Amino acid sequence: MGPFFKKSKPWRSGQAAAEVHVAAFGKHPGWDDHIEDLGIETSLLVAIKRTLYTQGVGGNVDSGGWEKLGEKERLDGFHHAFLWHTVHGLILGRMWSSSDGKGRTRYPMVACAQVNGLSLDWAFDRVLPALENIEARCIKTPSAATVRAVIRDAEQILRRAAQGA
Repeated sequence: MGPFFKKSKPWRSGQAAAEVHVAAFGKHPGWDDHIEDLGIETSLLVAIKRTLYTQGVGGNVDSGGWEKLGEKERLDGFHHAFLWHTVHGLILGRMWSSSDGKGRTRYPMVACAQVNGLSLDWAFDRVLPALENIEARCIKTPSAATVRAVIRDAEQILRRAAQGA
């Protein structure tokens, strides 16, 4: 864990039980356009997709704002991890450059996990490696069915780990 974070107590959003929800959205070659929502089961995950992807990335790409940036101001692609900590939940995610089945590359693919009732340490130790695995496996496959299975498997693994935490 980096120097900016101290050991954390379990983070709770008014919930006694540990919960993990894994989701994915964005672009992947298995879909001709945007991925149908995978695992977007909570209002927080809906809000994250809307704020980060639809309004954030989409708003800038669709308005031409991205192209208006100077070459030194613009990143070559997406390859980011993020942490979103709100009163409603903790979200860890990864975003990477991708394309849809038609070869369009302006939008990334995003995988993220909502974590409730568990410490930030637990989330960093368990969720970040799981998201790295999701990214690696999704990059390697052109199959939508495989992506669905990758997301489902990661969620099951993290939920089992959360039960024992």
